[in-house]
Amino acid sequence: MDYTALRTWDIVTYLSYAKLTLMKDSKVVSNAEFRLKGNGGFALNKWRSTDTKIDELVDELMGVKSRK
Repeated sequence: MDYTALRTWDIVTYLSYAKLTLMKDSKVVSNAEFRLKGNGGFALNKWRSTDTKIDELVDELMGVKSRK
């Protein structure tokens, strides 16, 4: 698995971008991406926990239906 994660600061740090890429034998099997528009700006969802954001990405990566 390859991943990229970026954090942004607004009073405290928060996850603003993450990309997970699942590979097998050097070929992409699945990928998932989380991105806040404008690094979050006035979006209240930027304050959600990193765990929540990553859990949703892993679900998407593995093809699991949304928990919402």
